[in-house]
Amino acid sequence: MFQGVVHGNVAFMIIATVLVFIMTPGLALFYGGLVEKKNCLTIMVQILLSIGIVTIMWIFGGFSMVFGKDIGGIIGNPFEYMTFNNTVFVVNRLNIGGWIKLLIIWMILVYFPVAHWIWGGGFLHKMGFVDFAGGTVIHASAAFSGLGAIWVLGRRKVICKKAPFNLGLVLIGAAILMFGWFGFNAGGALTAAGIASIAFTNTGVACASGMVLWTLLYYWEHKKFSFVEPMIGAVAGLATITPASGYVAPMSAVFIGALAGVVCYFAIKIPRKLQWDDVLDVWGVHGVGGFIGTLCIGIFANKIVNGVDGNLHQFLIQLFGVVLVSVYSLVVTMIIIKILDKVSDIRVTKEELEAGLDKSLLDESFISDK
Repeated sequence: MFQGVVHGNVAFMIIATVLVFIMTPGLALFYGGLVEKKNCLTIMVQILLSIGIVTIMWIFGGFSMVFGKDIGGIIGNPFEYMTFNNTVFVVNRLNIGGWIKLLIIWMILVYFPVAHWIWGGGFLHKMGFVDFAGGTVIHASAAFSGLGAIWVLGRRKVICKKAPFNLGLVLIGAAILMFGWFGFNAGGALTAAGIASIAFTNTGVACASGMVLWTLLYYWEHKKFSFVEPMIGAVAGLATITPASGYVAPMSAVFIGALAGVVCYFAIKIPRKLQWDDVLDVWGVHGVGGFIGTLCIGIFANKIVNGVDGNLHQFLIQLFGVVLVSVYSLVVTMIIIKILDKVSDIRVTKEELEAGLDKSLLDESFISDK
């Protein structure tokens, strides 16, 4: 009987892992379709390369730095499991070499430590901070890091008004993301148990309510419907429920998704108004979504669901943790970018942007002219 349970849990985690894995090419299609045609392949290859780079880093030290024996609440022993996806990218500003350098250093200095603080027994975990599937560890840290990079690198040298170039790719990518997100959140349970089914259900209902509220707001503002906006609203709902998916009841998840549809809808207007040039609204959707979803644990968590109770004490712990991670990620990334910019050639030139990054950096195109 015990062996059967273990085998069932292993099978569940394999399925969840496959679902998460497929989200990476889904993300490539989603954001690749949203940018200009001449830059599509470049952003796709940056996202796809993270599969290889981060996997190798995870095997040779990354897993140990997150889950190894705790060292002062800050990091795990990097050598404990030495031989045994999540990425920050800045659209149309970094060349591929610069992006790879940023990814490697960012994983070591930001993602691995943050994941250890929260999931590996670090100081935030010991304080009682919780994040079921990565609203803070993944979404807030990556999005605020991206914001810091934007502040250092500045606006794009060439801004094209023709994006998005392929709404079909956006739809396919969004569908894959929504499909994979069920494994992303339910897999956070680590077992094929009741908590996985609750996280699974919460994922679906938050996706739906985020999509509907976002669509209604867009219609209210523009007096017409949009093909793209419902998909962005769905992603906002998914990002926001992620940290709370294993701690709240489904009715609370409906409200959290709706909250995402409203708050994130208006949050994406902030970078535009301040001219931060957040090309794909990553900060407003993923950063703000992960941030408020983390806070929602302190409001809506139900002790019956997973032992965490929403109250003022828990809310303050969640607030402290998500603010700390967001600020840390932003500042450290700014420092990384400043140093890389001084010691190596990481920026794309105006001429490369005008010609298109696919042609300039890859000498390839989405649709061959031949």
